[in-house]
Amino acid sequence: DKQKNISLAREKGIVLKQAEGSNMYSILDIGFFNQATLSLGEKFIVSGGNRIDYNRIRKSGGFGLVMSPRISGIYYTKHSTIKLIYTFSQGLQHVSPYIKYSTSGGRTPDPNLRPEPVNYINLEYQGQNESGSLGWEVIAFRYRIEDAVSIITVIEGKEIVREYENSSQFDTFGLMSGFYYKPKSKAWNIQINHTYNEPWQTKSDFVLLVPNVRVGDIASHRINLSITKQTDLGFITNVLNLRANYVSARPIGPGTTQEYSTGMGDGSGEIPAYLLVNGNIAFKAKRIPFLRLDLSVENILNKNILDNNNPEYYHPGPENAAGRFNLPSDVSGTPYGNLTVPYFTQRPRFMTLKLSYSF
Repeated sequence: DKQKNISLAREKGIVLKQAEGSNMYSILDIGFFNQATLSLGEKFIVSGGNRIDYNRIRKSGGFGLVMSPRISGIYYTKHSTIKLIYTFSQGLQHVSPYIKYSTSGGRTPDPNLRPEPVNYINLEYQGQNESGSLGWEVIAFRYRIEDAVSIITVIEGKEIVREYENSSQFDTFGLMSGFYYKPKSKAWNIQINHTYNEPWQTKSDFVLLVPNVRVGDIASHRINLSITKQTDLGFITNVLNLRANYVSARPIGPGTTQEYSTGMGDGSGEIPAYLLVNGNIAFKAKRIPFLRLDLSVENILNKNILDNNNPEYYHPGPENAAGRFNLPSDVSGTPYGNLTVPYFTQRPRFMTLKLSYSF
């Protein structure tokens, strides 16, 4: 009845059956970071720092005052560097106001959700040859997210409600490596990098994990290769760049955190791997160096050679997104049963022509 005389959302910050002011809140965030560095000899540095955060929502909400100290050690020589960085307390992933206060999708708001502490450690090695034309780096890292926020379904009286809880823990181990070759006497260079990711949900207050559950929708391997060649054509300079991007299959379905995802609908339990080739060619006239013409071509081959030359490649779909979706075996035009989009296609070959002016 109130809707006849007053706009609840605009004037009261509420929707029907909610307490007044439930969708209106003021936020105060203050952050401070300090760091000190100590040199121990000519080749070793120790660095320590601390980030202090204060957060208040309305008058009594928010996580208050939190400190996140860290320490690192760096050893370096003329051609190599070794770094060890350890956040020995915690970083913070703050829970967004949307998660705390949103009531969309039948969720129950919880303004008392705690931030998600993140403990992180990494070891990094960098090096290069005498001339600097050949370089490499390797980084190993591990981090743990505690009190991670997950959405759960509970029964309250005769109603089934969905709410967020600080209920999970995630552990991730990974490796990143990179390599470059840039000969000073040549007009070309090559770069390649690789990322390995192994993320697991290792704890849940509401689900028995036996033993652990692989985080779904995340690829274990990503590899990128880039080759660049510059050519002097007299009055014009030409730069050609070719890139290859590889993403391994992403696990979904039973045994992962996306256990209800059907993926591609073929029972494989994964979003297929893909390998794409992209390129860019640029031209610049020496007499008018402030102008540059670029032709970029994405997905040059217009097919995924790792998926039986399928002309399409895919990324995981938005979880719980409503809409119409067809699996390969469905009759055209029929709605997808649970209205959850499990994957979506990426663009086929496309080209961009760009004229740039710099000054």
